[in-house]
Amino acid sequence: MSIYSVINSILFKKQIDKSTVEELHVPFMFIRWLSFYDPSVILLANELNRVAHQFVDKQESYNFMNMVVPRLRYKKINYLKKVKAKPKRKADEKRDEQIKQLAYANEISCREAKMYLELDAVLD
Repeated sequence: MSIYSVINSILFKKQIDKSTVEELHVPFMFIRWLSFYDPSVILLANELNRVAHQFVDKQESYNFMNMVVPRLRYKKINYLKKVKAKPKRKADEKRDEQIKQLAYANEISCREAKMYLELDAVLD
């Protein structure tokens, strides 16, 4: 059993035993997965997040969420993934160094320095 079995039990109405709930139910993780599930339930996830800290134990929280969350059709949950950094070319490394030097010399952030360089390139 894993946390996904608890999530599936709330979203798709599969019954699990109380010991599994006490062991694996994490309200924060459930609310996070609920917000990834579908844009139509984001407001519900926000409200659950506001009241989730008020429950004394995990079983009480699980029962509340089981009652409040509507049964949904099964679909794959698309969650956010970390974007892998692309290898930089020599020209990109040189530009990054130029941005850092400009930011340090003018005591501004690198983002602002990059914006100024892009603006300068557009105006030229």
